[in-house]
Amino acid sequence: MTERKCKRCGKMFPPKNNKQTYCNPVCRIEYNKEKLIEDRKELKEFRSGKTNNFIRSIAAEAKAAGMSYGKYVAMIELQKGGIQSESKVFFETD
Repeated sequence: MTERKCKRCGKMFPPKNNKQTYCNPVCRIEYNKEKLIEDRKELKEFRSGKTNNFIRSIAAEAKAAGMSYGKYVAMIELQKGGIQSESKVFFETD
């Protein structure tokens, strides 16, 4: 097998099998600790509302237009040409 670059430290190493991504168990454990800390930080920020302001602003626009978030985003994508659809029946309101 060809040498690989360790996912944590960047050191080149000969893998023992096709799934090995770290040069040694210490790097694997440290990487997982770092990732856990990072994930917890992101979750804390998300729960505090600091990271999802864009989604909240789109949801507010959708509510002002009298639509659900999904319908509003789909409508925007159709207008931009991002979604191809043969009919726009799902936008009709009763």
